[in-house]
Amino acid sequence: MQLISIIRNKLHAEPSKRNSTIDTLRIILAMLVVYMHINTKLYERSGVDGLSLVFDDIVLIVARVAVPAFFVISGYCLYRNNLKAERESIKRSLKHLALLIMGSIVLYIVVGVILDGASATAARFTSYRFFKLALFNHADSPLGTGALWFVLALVACYIIYYFYPYVCKTQKYLPVIACLLYFWAICISPVYGDIILSKERAMLYRNYLGLGLPFFTLGYFYHKYQQQAKIAISNQTVKFALLGFTLYAIEQVIFISNGHHRYPMEISIMMPLVVIGILALATQHPRLLAKTKFPEWSAKYSLYLYIGHTAVINILSKVLFDSVAPKNIRYYKVLLLYLAVIAITLIASWLYVLAKN
Repeated sequence: MQLISIIRNKLHAEPSKRNSTIDTLRIILAMLVVYMHINTKLYERSGVDGLSLVFDDIVLIVARVAVPAFFVISGYCLYRNNLKAERESIKRSLKHLALLIMGSIVLYIVVGVILDGASATAARFTSYRFFKLALFNHADSPLGTGALWFVLALVACYIIYYFYPYVCKTQKYLPVIACLLYFWAICISPVYGDIILSKERAMLYRNYLGLGLPFFTLGYFYHKYQQQAKIAISNQTVKFALLGFTLYAIEQVIFISNGHHRYPMEISIMMPLVVIGILALATQHPRLLAKTKFPEWSAKYSLYLYIGHTAVINILSKVLFDSVAPKNIRYYKVLLLYLAVIAITLIASWLYVLAKN
C-alpha cells in the first residue's frame, strides 16, 4: 500500500518548477534571437533596421544574452552527482544533436539550391570553409547559415566533459581553464581588442573555446554549488539579477555608441554576471515564468526554432523585401516576417518530430 501511495503521489505531483521555468526561458531567448537575425537580414539586404534604430538596439542588447544563456542552461542541465548518469546524459544529447546536424545539412542545402541555385550552393563547399566550421565553429559555413556553429560548439562541450574524467580525476581545473579561455576571448574580441582584430576573425573567440566552454562550465558548476550560491545571494536574487543586467546594458550601450552596433557582443565583462542572474532567478524563483503557456512544448522546440529559423528568414525575406525599396519597408511587414518565421519554423519542427517518431 505504501508503494502504491508513493507512485500515486509521483503521478499527481506538481511538475518540476525548475524545468518549466528554464524551458520557458529557452523559447523566449530563441524568439529574441529570431528577431535579431531578422534585423541583421534586413540590414544586409536593404541597409535599414527592422522597426526602429533605438528599438532594435534594445532588442540587440537583450538578445545577445541568449547564446551564453543557452550554453549556461545546457551546462546546468548536464550536472549529475553520478558520473555514470552524467555520461549517459551526454551520449543521449550527442545522439540528438547529431541527428539535428544531419537534418540541418539537408535543410540548408535544399534552401541554398532554391534561393541561389545548385552551382552557387556547391561553390560554398570548400575545404577552407569546412575547416573553419569544424575547428572554429565559424558562422561562414559551407551551408550558408550561421546557426550550425552553436550546435557544433555544444557538441564540443559535451565531448570535452565526457572525456575529461579520463584525463584528470579532479574537476577543479575545469573552471580555471574556462576562466582563462574567457579572459583570452575578451582580450581579442572586437569590443576590447578591435585595434588588433576585425569582425572577420570572430572564429578565434566566438566559438566553443571562447564562448561555449566558459559559459557551459559556468552553468555546470553553478548547479554543482547551487546551495552555496543560494546562501550567498540569499533573498537578493532579483536585485542581483537587475544589477548584473544594468551593468551589462551600460557596457553594451558604450560599445554601440562607439560604433560596435553590429559586432557579436556576447563576449563582454558583464555577461557572466547577467547569465548567472538569469539562472539564479530561474532556479530560486521557479514560479516566475511557470504560469506561461510555453513549458509544455518549448523544451522540445526551442532548439529547432534556433536552428531552422535562418532558412525560413532567407526564404520569406526574399519574397517580402527583395523587390521593395528600403524607404518603402513598413513596420507591419517586419512584424509579419517575425511572426511568420516563428510560426512556420515551429510547424516544420512539429512535422519533423512527428516524422521522426
